[in-house]
Amino acid sequence: MLQPTITKPSPVKIAENRPGAERLLVFLPYLIALFFALWGLRGVQTTDVVDTDAARHAMNGAFLRDLMQTPYLAHPIEYAKWYYAHLPALSMPYHPPLFPAIEALAFALLGINVFAARLVIAVATAAVAVLLYRLVWATHGSRMLALLSTVTFCSVPLAQTLANDVMLEMPTLAFVLAAIACLRGFEREYPLRRGLWFAAFAAAAIWTKQAVFLALIPPVLIAITGRWRRLREKTVWLVSAILGITTASLLALSMSLHWTGMNNTWPQRSVAQAVTGNSWVYIDSLRVQLGLVPSLIAGAGLLLVLVSYGVWRHRAAADYLYAAWILATIPVLLVLKAYDVRYLFFAYPAFIVLGYRILYRASAALVAARYAWCAPALLAAACVASYANAPGSRPAFLHGPSEVARTMAAGKVKRILYCGRSDGNFIFALRSQEPPESAIVIRGDRFTEAGFAPDAFEEFAHRYGLEYVVLERNSQKRPWDRLYDSPSPSLRLEREVPMSSTRTLLNGTLRVFRFTNPAPRPENEMTLRINVIGLDLGVKF
Repeated sequence: MLQPTITKPSPVKIAENRPGAERLLVFLPYLIALFFALWGLRGVQTTDVVDTDAARHAMNGAFLRDLMQTPYLAHPIEYAKWYYAHLPALSMPYHPPLFPAIEALAFALLGINVFAARLVIAVATAAVAVLLYRLVWATHGSRMLALLSTVTFCSVPLAQTLANDVMLEMPTLAFVLAAIACLRGFEREYPLRRGLWFAAFAAAAIWTKQAVFLALIPPVLIAITGRWRRLREKTVWLVSAILGITTASLLALSMSLHWTGMNNTWPQRSVAQAVTGNSWVYIDSLRVQLGLVPSLIAGAGLLLVLVSYGVWRHRAAADYLYAAWILATIPVLLVLKAYDVRYLFFAYPAFIVLGYRILYRASAALVAARYAWCAPALLAAACVASYANAPGSRPAFLHGPSEVARTMAAGKVKRILYCGRSDGNFIFALRSQEPPESAIVIRGDRFTEAGFAPDAFEEFAHRYGLEYVVLERNSQKRPWDRLYDSPSPSLRLEREVPMSSTRTLLNGTLRVFRFTNPAPRPENEMTLRINVIGLDLGVKF
């Protein structure tokens, strides 16, 4: 007897049979991503790199781009010392090298400039939006939850700030989200292939901004889901070994360069002092960034997931991944000597998702299911409106250092002393104008206040052949303030450049002096004190 032939519709036919609204929803995460990527590029043509860390991140990429064009590719340490002697604004491997490597490719295509650096961040911001939306949709099967969580997170003032400058958090978070997506369904299965992808993305995050908390998520998931049999599977141990080697290799790189991955200026505190102090810092940062009510709701969401263990576990299974994400992040932050509101940033998406989840559950218990999303949607609208008016959501800008850099480049100035918090911003602007061998910049923060006394400064400036001296004046008292007000005899004021910024400490004035008595044969060796690693570095110009 002939059997009827069953022909499966092609994917194209399936797509054609979908309702129009459903087909449009496929593009929703990409539209969100495009909006926030372009939003992050606001002001890119009218500002310098803003944050002082951002200037170092940009210069790290410039260094790798320049290294690729030299015969010293096999001798990067020697080239780095020479490069640092000319343009002292590098921070590798204190900041890991993966992002600068990506940035170097953008510089190779578009030139070394603010736009190329910011474009990399914009692409990372778009990736974060898409990955977060798809992760929430995959774990909870709700486009509404994915939409509200993604738009809310991308609107948070800190997210806006980090997307609007050359910072590491957005690129790192893209790798974090890709890694966490590999842990979907962990309570059901954890195949080797998915584990290896998790290890690869987690390693990339660690080599972008030391996101070591990712290594703790699988063990925490095992503990809160009760899937202890995972400890008998090779995937967990293999992934742990890969991440251990990844972290150790980054530490080895730091050790080979005198522990430049460690900051000796961090406060010396005991573990108890760090836990107590950091707890209040991060609780308050969550309140400031998300708002008091959303923070309380998010905390309640986390608490509900934890107390639901063994009671209605099957209903909370999709939330365990986000709870483990938070629980793996917090212990790392609490024991660190250093603290910064940006460190908790990587856990914000998990807090937001759990907050909307508990609000939806509470609504569903009170009203019909079709109306249950009204309360979360109203909260999201209120949050986004509130975040839009926060200072951190305004476009960041800095004006002043690049104007001085253009003057120095136009005058073919060879030796410059730059004294100010904005030294890295000036150095990147100068590198954007000319190749690294064209000028030598000496940073004023390498010297004590005694070095700026008129007689001592005259002798130093003459010996090292300084041509120009740039002094920054802002609200902070600095060692060179005396020289700013009472220049030494050989300093001639050429111009004053106002410095304005969204960063309070970068508002002030730059005074540009020409030094009229440089030595005809200046010295070419100097010992610099590098405070961040507590060592002296001998450099040759």
